[in-house]
Amino acid sequence: MAKKIVGMGINGATEECYVWYDDQTVSSGTFDRLSRHRFGDSYTLPKGKHPKDIVDIAIAGSSGHCFAWYRDGTVSSGTVSDLDRFKKPLKYTLPQGKTPADIVGMALADSDDQCFAWYRDGTVSSGTVNDLEKHTQTRRYCLPKGKTPVDIVGMDWDESNGHIYVWFGDGDVCQGTISDLDKYEKPRKYETKQLFSHLEIQEILIETLGEKICIDCTYMFADAQYYATPEKDVQKLLKKSKSDKEKYILEIHDCDDFALSLKHDFIKDAYKNGKRRHPHALGIMWANALREGAHAINVVITDNQEVKFIEPQNDRMFAPRKEDGQIYFFYF
Repeated sequence: MAKKIVGMGINGATEECYVWYDDQTVSSGTFDRLSRHRFGDSYTLPKGKHPKDIVDIAIAGSSGHCFAWYRDGTVSSGTVSDLDRFKKPLKYTLPQGKTPADIVGMALADSDDQCFAWYRDGTVSSGTVNDLEKHTQTRRYCLPKGKTPVDIVGMDWDESNGHIYVWFGDGDVCQGTISDLDKYEKPRKYETKQLFSHLEIQEILIETLGEKICIDCTYMFADAQYYATPEKDVQKLLKKSKSDKEKYILEIHDCDDFALSLKHDFIKDAYKNGKRRHPHALGIMWANALREGAHAINVVITDNQEVKFIEPQNDRMFAPRKEDGQIYFFYF
């Protein structure tokens, strides 16, 4: 079963976007790549609360505290991983006639921690974390064409540009103002998952390559999770790598050594980018019947779950070819 988003927030100081899921895990990334930096960390809730009780979560720019509003009419404050570390749940009030079930999104203005709440009837109010209408009464807001309030899965304010970000359940994100949610950027797709377990990587390889893989093929995975790198980023890393400039020397520095050198370059990139903490989904593949004959090359899983081959001796990336086959070893 796919994870369900229960809360989203932007840390204005770091510009990181956090997403809390119903399996009690939290990811961090950018507004359009939600798990680019971290994925699968756990978070705790106040005693007696469950992820399904969360209305939304927002992050205060002045303190970096995370505020979580619940369906029982309470709000707590804490950290990304401990939602009531600083304050246990206290009651919050809503505009007359509104209930927590009417809220579709929450945001905190980073400059003064002013709280905004959007409702399913197409209105928005502003106040404090405990009094959602303290500053202004409800007024109308407009959504992108074809969207409805119930399509919203998360909202928050970005201090760096003053924009309101809105994520929808169909995989779209837009940017706008408090009352015009796509004033600055119309909806475009965001990526939800870029980390895959080693078993998921193996499954993608099998589903894509099918009979090209030998029945007794060996799969060797050195890590539990891998980062599925966007193809454009793979191309950037290939351009940066100097492994293809090395001299070919039969039995001393030949095809498998070129493949190992390229993997090393990708390992070093993941190491330097400490935020991500996960290795690229780039491995080495040995086969007896590629177009080039018996050969070792690199294989990568991109963020759209496509399998691409890479010839490390010239950095050429290509889709599996009809004649490629008898793959007998993968190392990631």
